[in-house]
Amino acid sequence: MKKAYLEEKKEKWKSALSYYEKIQVIDANINSILLNIKRTNAYIKMDKILNEIINKEERLQDDKVLEKSKKSLQYIELYIEENEHLLYPIKQTPELTKKITTAEKIIKDASIIINITIRSDNLTDVSIYKVGQLGKLKEKKLNLKLGIYTIVGSREGYRDYRQNIKITEKDQYRVIVVVCRETI
Repeated sequence: MKKAYLEEKKEKWKSALSYYEKIQVIDANINSILLNIKRTNAYIKMDKILNEIINKEERLQDDKVLEKSKKSLQYIELYIEENEHLLYPIKQTPELTKKITTAEKIIKDASIIINITIRSDNLTDVSIYKVGQLGKLKEKKLNLKLGIYTIVGSREGYRDYRQNIKITEKDQYRVIVVVCRETI
């Protein structure tokens, strides 16, 4: 039991759960074990949800993934609120608190729209992965979410232009020039 509690204090939920499950095998009549297993499973689930948001933040450029992440975070916040009797006070789970704060920031940042301008020579076909084909153009204003985009320019008889760009909050009104200049 001591080892399990120590693992919980370190927020190593899976390790704590394995200790509780071993105790349950020895004596299934200990009521507190069922409660401890339920608590550690809850933390494991919350941790998994938060890790999905934090470790794959580039996926939040997709509106459906962003909405799902918002709902997942709301679920966690509501679950914590409704299960105070089961869970530790939030001050005792600094890692979980840090992950919630990080997920909130990632979701907030994923909702930010940045205005950029694409300029070209009206001869180069321009496309942006995750956005679409823009075609031949002189200038086009776009509203993009924060994230990484691949811009491709192509023109018959010329080497393709390809650039990966990271759109950040500092890029508001950034101008990106896409022109195929090198002949083949």
